[in-house]
Amino acid sequence: MVSREERDRSRSAGRAAIASGSMGIFSFGSLITAFVYIVSLHTDFEKLEDVPLLGRLLFSGHNVGILLQALCMIPVVIAVHHLGRRSAPNLSRAAFVVGLVAYPAVVLLEAPILVDPQLISDIFFMGPMGFVGVWLVIVNWLLRSRLSRGLFTIGMIAGIGFVIVGLSFFFLLDLPALLRNPDAYGEDVDFHIGLWIGGIPAFILFPIWAIFFGRNLLRAEQETYHEHWRHHFRSAERIKGSEPFSWTCLRERPTNTQGPDPQLNWRGEQNLPLVRNPAALRYWAN
Repeated sequence: MVSREERDRSRSAGRAAIASGSMGIFSFGSLITAFVYIVSLHTDFEKLEDVPLLGRLLFSGHNVGILLQALCMIPVVIAVHHLGRRSAPNLSRAAFVVGLVAYPAVVLLEAPILVDPQLISDIFFMGPMGFVGVWLVIVNWLLRSRLSRGLFTIGMIAGIGFVIVGLSFFFLLDLPALLRNPDAYGEDVDFHIGLWIGGIPAFILFPIWAIFFGRNLLRAEQETYHEHWRHHFRSAERIKGSEPFSWTCLRERPTNTQGPDPQLNWRGEQNLPLVRNPAALRYWAN
């Protein structure tokens, strides 16, 4: 049976995945809004400092969203590793290592931009996003039996898109020029072609995948919890024999001195009545 620790881990990861997806939608929406706002001004801005305050706030919202999106995915990496390590331990270990490298790297590369946008380029996070894509592809393949066909397809497209983004960053972009000038990527046509091909679908689909994957984790955790109780209630009935397990016995105090402390319920809480049914008493004692 699934332990309480594993159920808690799945519940936390499910909520974190939904939060990550929400942050991804916020981040992408902020970026699109910033571009629309700048285009509406009919003015060319060479540097970020020249952009009006509203535009800079929207770009900052994009950076904050990316940082929180990656940060929230770290518990998901851990939960996925525990889900897949029994069926495919080597693949699960590979996904775990890649995820624990990729997501913290995104966080570390986004954090300095919030302090000073001129410290490093605001697209450096796209390098480790390529490894996020590798993690997505591995996870979707690892958990393909647990995912619907639609969610599997969305995850694979997003993962491959991020891989294209990472390859474009490392092989099409002039990195030495980017180190000298954080805005040097603006005129790099080849990099922007790769970004449009891979980045647009990836940044749109990844938050959707994260939200529905989080819902799957929460639903699986609830089903596991209910199956846990059904299993033990059926076990209690088998122990008792012909006398079925009854919920009414939960409201009765034990008539003997055997079994659990009569001052404690099954959760260890004080002053709640226990059960009289011997089968149930044997279950709670275990």
